[in-house]
Amino acid sequence: MQSLGWAPQTVWGVTPKELLSAIGASPATSAQPSRNALAQLCEAFPDSHSTGASTTNSF
Repeated sequence: MQSLGWAPQTVWGVTPKELLSAIGASPATSAQPSRNALAQLCEAFPDSHSTGASTTNSF
């Protein structure tokens, strides 16, 4: 990670938690879609195969 000034062996030696801390992110603030956003994505990009089951997604 050049932006951190880390050598490759350093990058591969840290835990995900350490990496998130170094780049200023945290798992609690990572972007996760809301139910509404997920439903909109499911509607916009439905499964292309038909299984005979209902295509309505219920979350």
